[in-house]
Amino acid sequence: MAFKVEIKGLDALLKKLDKMPQEIKEEVIEEIHDFGRRVALKAKQRAPKDVSGLAQSIHDTPLPNGTG
Repeated sequence: MAFKVEIKGLDALLKKLDKMPQEIKEEVIEEIHDFGRRVALKAKQRAPKDVSGLAQSIHDTPLPNGTG
């Protein structure tokens, strides 16, 4: 079973980032990556232990545009 987490307002944020200096853009994208890693870690920790392989199947995957 797979599901996708969508961040509302991400497209608008990315448009604003395009207008900002590269250093700020990189910092914001890194924060988005950190958020995804934290969410995946919490999901793994909270996954039922009696469901074979569930925790191991949870991971974060950055999107091709550098976010997520």
